[in-house]
Amino acid sequence: MLQLFEEKSLMGVALRWYMSLEHGRVQTWKDLVKAFLKQYKYNMDMALDHTQLQNMAKKENGTFKGYAQHWRKIAAQVQPPLFKKELVIMFIDTLQSPFYDRMIGNVLSNFSDLVIIEEIVEMGLRSGRIA
Repeated sequence: MLQLFEEKSLMGVALRWYMSLEHGRVQTWKDLVKAFLKQYKYNMDMALDHTQLQNMAKKENGTFKGYAQHWRKIAAQVQPPLFKKELVIMFIDTLQSPFYDRMIGNVLSNFSDLVIIEEIVEMGLRSGRIA
């Protein structure tokens, strides 16, 4: 059974786990599924929550757009899901100065508009037009 599985499709920790399986233990695909779930079920039990999202911060050397995309990807996994207004408020709350300073007076309900405005702020900072 193990020989039928395409080992090339696994990488890193998953490949090491797969290679360490006892050959006689996994006879069917169902056995493989059970072994996999037993090993990695904890990932499903660790759903992201609002607190983890609120504690995120843009890396000093990262771009604003990169941070926003990463944050939004994580936000999509949070349970229970956020309403649009909560999403924008929580994202703004994770920002540091000068991004937070520029956004605090802005009332936006659309996440993509927020990202565009912050990219403009980032360009202004790089060019020296915003101190």
